This record gives sequence, C-alpha cells and structure tokens, in this order.
Amino acid sequence: MAYRIVLECPGAPTREVLETALEAMVKANAEWFRVEWAAGREPPCCLGCAGVKYRPDRPGTTSATKGADAVLREGFASCQSAAVYYAGRERALALEAGEANAALDHRAVLDERAHGDAPDGYWHALVVQGAELKDVTEEMDR
Repeated sequence: MAYRIVLECPGAPTREVLETALEAMVKANAEWFRVEWAAGREPPCCLGCAGVKYRPDRPGTTSATKGADAVLREGFASCQSAAVYYAGRERALALEAGEANAALDHRAVLDERAHGDAPDGYWHALVVQGAELKDVTEEMDR
C-alpha cells in the first residue's frame, strides 16, 4: 500500500524543505531494502540495471519522490526517486554491516541547475557517498 504526502507551497520550496523530504525517503528506502533482504529477496542494486527509465519532473512545477517499491513497479523515476533509491540501498548496506555512522554518509542532496523551462533554475538530486557526488540518472535510459 502506498501512502502519499503532498506539500503544496505558495512558491518554490527551499532546498532545506526538499532535502528534508529526500532524507525521509532515504530512511524509508533503507528500511525497505532491509526488509526485502530479511525475506530472502534481492532488489536490483541500481535502477539502470533494472531497466527503470529516467523521467524528469517538470522544472519549476513539481517535485515527486517515490519509494523504491513504486519505482521498480512503475519502471520510471525522477532524479529524486533515483537518488533516494541508491542512497537508501547504500545506507541499508552500511547498517547491515554494523556501520551506523557510515550509513549517514549516504544521502541525497540537491544541485541547482539552469533549465530553459525554469527561469529561476531547478533542483537536480544527486547522491552523496562520503566526499563524492554521483548523478545516478546518468546510468539510466530515458
């Protein structure tokens, strides 16, 4: 069963608001992976190898972030959904290895980018792994 949370802002939400939502989804995805592994299932390590397509949100109007199970079921993901999938899996792996502090190194952050349809720019979600930033959408087909 899916549960939908909608934040309707009077203008574009701040980076802080969006990154807080992303962090909540990383936590939820990490728990989902742990439950799947405990049940003997092995979800795909990445969305690209699972055949999930990258489908960007419309800049300046929408920010939709879906959980791991919804992304795999629907077969497409926004940059936010892809970033929280990957960060959630990496965090779950660290937690399973007993590395609770290292688990927090895996998170999703936003990078401001230019876009013709969004004169004020738009946020693109990336994955933080230690000191590195990774754009997991580069591994996905459109």
